Amino acid sequence: MSTLPKPTLPLNTDFGPYHLVKLIAVGGMAEIYLARTKGVAGFEKMLALKVIHPDYADDHRFVQMLVDEAKLAVKLNHANIAQTFDLGKINNTYFISMEFVDGGDFFKILKGLTDRDEDIPIEAALFVTRDACSGLDYAHNKADAQGRPLKIIHRDISPQNILLSRHGEVKLVDFGIAKAANVSSKTRAGVIKGKLVYMSPEQSWGEQVDQRTDIFSAGIVLYESLTGGSLYMEQNPVKLLELVRKADIRPPSTLRPDIEPELDAIVMKALARNPDDRYQTAREFGSAVGDYLRRFTPDFGAAQLGALVEAVIESKPIAAAAPRQRRARPSVSGGRAAGAMDRGDFAVHQHSVIFSAEEMMDSMPPGAFGQPKRPVARLVLLDEDGPKPFDLGEQFIIGRSGDLRLADGRVSRRHARIVFHEGAYLLEDLNSSNGTFLNEQRVDQIRRLHSGDTVRIGPFEMRFIIDGAGAEPEVGGPIHEERLPTPLTPDDGSVADMPPTRGVDALPDHSGGNVPNLDPRRPPEDLTTNQPQAVIKVTIGDEQLILPVERNLPLDHSLALGERHVHGVASTLVRRPDGYWLEPNPNRDAVQLNGRPLSRPTQLAAGDRVTLGPLEVQFQLE
Repeated sequence: MSTLPKPTLPLNTDFGPYHLVKLIAVGGMAEIYLARTKGVAGFEKMLALKVIHPDYADDHRFVQMLVDEAKLAVKLNHANIAQTFDLGKINNTYFISMEFVDGGDFFKILKGLTDRDEDIPIEAALFVTRDACSGLDYAHNKADAQGRPLKIIHRDISPQNILLSRHGEVKLVDFGIAKAANVSSKTRAGVIKGKLVYMSPEQSWGEQVDQRTDIFSAGIVLYESLTGGSLYMEQNPVKLLELVRKADIRPPSTLRPDIEPELDAIVMKALARNPDDRYQTAREFGSAVGDYLRRFTPDFGAAQLGALVEAVIESKPIAAAAPRQRRARPSVSGGRAAGAMDRGDFAVHQHSVIFSAEEMMDSMPPGAFGQPKRPVARLVLLDEDGPKPFDLGEQFIIGRSGDLRLADGRVSRRHARIVFHEGAYLLEDLNSSNGTFLNEQRVDQIRRLHSGDTVRIGPFEMRFIIDGAGAEPEVGGPIHEERLPTPLTPDDGSVADMPPTRGVDALPDHSGGNVPNLDPRRPPEDLTTNQPQAVIKVTIGDEQLILPVERNLPLDHSLALGERHVHGVASTLVRRPDGYWLEPNPNRDAVQLNGRPLSRPTQLAAGDRVTLGPLEVQFQLE
């Protein structure tokens, strides 16, 4: 077991009204002390004191986060929630006083059992989950003084945030990243909060969540306590994120055969990928678990749980409800064999009440815990009025709303994001309707960015630049005009009525010199005004994308309906004085004209059908 470092505050001294007895845990942002407060007639009370490092007293954002946490937590008074008593400041040091739970967190108990090569009794896992759900249900339904629902969501349910006492009490802690709908919060849309391995799929996407995300997380806690191993054994954070989003979970009975089908069904309903398929309330989940517990072991209660906690903490033999010897575990997920609860993001001495995800993910100073320093980087929007740089932070959202707002129907509200993780900037498409493209390749998984990379979203082109690692885009370079097609709005399926928009870079010349000049600063070439207007129609099911042909049209990634798309520029449709021509682009998606491979420029006629990879396009004259 790790030893604690020297405390910042001297022990056996007074800190305001509190007498510091013992250092319980430490972290990068705070320390937890066991403290004693005295009252009249010899009254004494033991409590936990969360003392924030003085370095953060001048960090207004952090102080506001701390105040929000305390204001929210102090409203919660329930047997299954560790109570918060006070928020104060002494000599420029902020502190929160909380209920002291004499025992350990659920993770410590589970790890203690696996260290003994033992499983937790099924009834103990059920008891803990039932009581945790009771606390969640209370928080989810908490109202303010006017009777208005606060709509509190914990967002970080995990074994570390469930405390078990020697008396068999079950207490939820760390509402530090919980969010009440009508309480001010600094949490940005799209920021992932909470421990990744216990997130619901919707939370891992950074989507708006409701109380059902806590139900999913509580389901993982029950799953892991029953199986005695981590649900996701993947150590690579990018691959782990993909597993969390897929939520392809096998029933716990595949890992622990003594689990009955009824309990399997309870666990798997809580872990349904679609929130609508889960238990809709924590009360409903807790009731299902409690009903099964009463039938499975009707006499199991707080006394039995307390005895188990005492035995694990003190390394004593377990007399009652003895755990069974652990078996070798088959693989859970992530391609590795499930093992003991030894995931690297936990440490025994790190009490969960210090390490909220708000602190770990947003406020950790550069270099802490081996984190690499983040280089200065920008995303430069290549605009007709010149490049527009945007500074990148830990996370940068691109879409119709976000840090970089792109007003176009082909851009989803939250289209893509750039995050800094483990020394690199990563680009991720956020389930957009029309795709995100990195160097003309569709982003179908998280991709690492390099200085000079080009990012394209709809008609917008951006360049990723790391200071000192790449050249800036030239200011005042040639700007080419392209009449963009009427887009299919990705969010509602309707066709948006949009005016012509200027492109941001030169169109690729795949014509052998036959592409007309598109520079708006020079007169366009004569294209024979008597020609009829041409359009191409891309149709899949009931959806249709109509693109007018103005001068020339690259048939590229802008042709997107649902998951079908064209990789890069497959061919170019060129308007010449003698008509419309289709010119193939070698080494791209195979192009066919009326069912035959297209190997050279060919003049088009009304009704011709062009096959571009997975799409079929019809050429029409109006």
